[in-house]
Amino acid sequence: MIQLFLLKPDFRDEKLAPAHQTYYCPECAWVEGILHYYPSLRSHMEVIYVDFPRPRPALEAVLGSQHQSCPALVFSPEDDPWPLSGQFTYARGLHFTNDKMVIARFFAEKWGIGLPHP
Repeated sequence: MIQLFLLKPDFRDEKLAPAHQTYYCPECAWVEGILHYYPSLRSHMEVIYVDFPRPRPALEAVLGSQHQSCPALVFSPEDDPWPLSGQFTYARGLHFTNDKMVIARFFAEKWGIGLPHP
């Protein structure tokens, strides 16, 4: 199973601003844009939206408390596309990355979508 974890938009971060200010994660929004361009991608993975505050139980359950950053693409070793093998971290028997460009390249290698223009 391939899972993609993204932060829900419109979260609050009281460490940065008053309680009325909301934010979104730019990297998660970037990946969400790819899903918008290529809606068929959603049928190949489970997309899980998590809340901003840590701990993030859904992500923590999969990768452990030390790996809670988003976006996070998580998959088993048999789903690893060969050209990108060295660009993932390994935790609890799973490969994962938080890098939006590696996520985009994974989608292109695995499912044949376009790549971001350099």
